[in-house]
Amino acid sequence: MSRKKQQQQVEEEAVDKMDLFLAEHYKKLLAGVAVLLILFLAGYAFKTMQASKNDLLASKAGQLEMIVTMSCGKNQLYNYLAMTTEYPAVGDYVNLKAGEVLLVNGDKDGAAPLLATAGGDYKELADGLAFDAGVGNINPETYLTAGKMGALWYYRAYLASEGDKQKEILETFKVKYPNNELLQQIERWDG
Repeated sequence: MSRKKQQQQVEEEAVDKMDLFLAEHYKKLLAGVAVLLILFLAGYAFKTMQASKNDLLASKAGQLEMIVTMSCGKNQLYNYLAMTTEYPAVGDYVNLKAGEVLLVNGDKDGAAPLLATAGGDYKELADGLAFDAGVGNINPETYLTAGKMGALWYYRAYLASEGDKQKEILETFKVKYPNNELLQQIERWDG
C-alpha cells in the first residue's frame, strides 16, 4: 500500500517549474484575469455610453434644426439657441444655423450677433455668410491667405474692391485658381 501512495503522490506533484508556479499561484492569476476583464468591460461600457450621448446630442440638434428651418417661430428659434448653454460643444454650429435662418427670414439685425459669435471651424462660414448678407464688418482679404475657401474669398474680395486693388486681386486670383468657375464669371462680366 505504501507503494501505491507513493505513486499517487508522484503523479500529483508538478512535473516542471511552470506547473509548480501555476499550482502555487492559481488564485492570484485568476484574480488578475478577472480584474483585467472587469477593466475591459468598464472601458467598453464607458465608450458605448459616450457614443450614445453623442448620438443623442446629434439627434436632438437635428430635430430642433428641422423645426427651426421648417417653421421659424421665435419660440423654436429660442429653443434651438438654448442648446448653446446646454451643449456648449455645438454652440458655434447652432449660432451659424440660427443666423442663417434669421437671414433667410429677413432679420439681418438678429442674425449679425449670432454670426459674429460663431467661431471654431464655423467662423469662416459665418463670416462668409455675414459678408454676403452685408451684415457685420468683414474684410474678405483677411481670408485670402488663411481661408479654406480661397477661390470664393478671392471672388468676394474682387467684388468688394475697386481700381488698382481690384486688378491686383484679379491677377492673383488668375494665378492661384486659373480654372475656377468664379474667375470665369468675372472674366465674362468684364468682357
